[in-house]
Amino acid sequence: IIAVSHAVRNDILKKSKAPPEKTVVIYNGINMEDFSPKEEDIFWLRRSLKLPREAFVVSLIARLVPAKSHKNLFKAVSHIEKISKNILALIVGGGGYRSELEKVAKELGLERVWFLGERSDVPLLLKITNLSVLPSSKEGFSNVILESMAAGTPVVASEVGGAREAIEPFHTGVLVKYGDVESLQAVILGLLGSPRNRISIKTKARKMVEKRFSIEEMAAQTKRLYLDLLGKAR
Repeated sequence: IIAVSHAVRNDILKKSKAPPEKTVVIYNGINMEDFSPKEEDIFWLRRSLKLPREAFVVSLIARLVPAKSHKNLFKAVSHIEKISKNILALIVGGGGYRSELEKVAKELGLERVWFLGERSDVPLLLKITNLSVLPSSKEGFSNVILESMAAGTPVVASEVGGAREAIEPFHTGVLVKYGDVESLQAVILGLLGSPRNRISIKTKARKMVEKRFSIEEMAAQTKRLYLDLLGKAR
């Protein structure tokens, strides 16, 4: 059994009778070339969205379901808006939970929360994003975290599931305790006010993805596993 993270592997072992020696972790792989779009395409996306020049863009790219905890981001943004009017949240993804989330955003008086629906241009969206946020209550191993890192976008995520395996705190991203809105708010504000820290995090994160989470590394590990299994079968 191949699991995409140690968190997923541990969950499999708890919920099934799978023998530990027959389970292995091979992380998802990212095609780095997909996350180096042309500057011209980035320009036209900003223009088509009518993105304010001064906006500090925080994106949450995920299905619109309760487990992704969009409401916690909304609460954090509602406090941040009182300090910085530049913050703008992009909500990317589809799902039947949208009407509920739009209602919450309205109740909180959030004007700069934009629902973009499902998109096929995630690499471009990440390039216009200053901070990628994933405040989920649970995760197996989020591709969005790796995709954000590959695009050179700093990540803030809940300290759950595979996020702990992908992010080295304050080195390749930031982890916050799930449900701790005050900490989430403080981290976003801190990074909003520190371009130097954002540059440091995104540079280290991209290098880490290239080394540990590239599609080439995933393919190499999978090949080694199959060759090992074929050797044992002889």
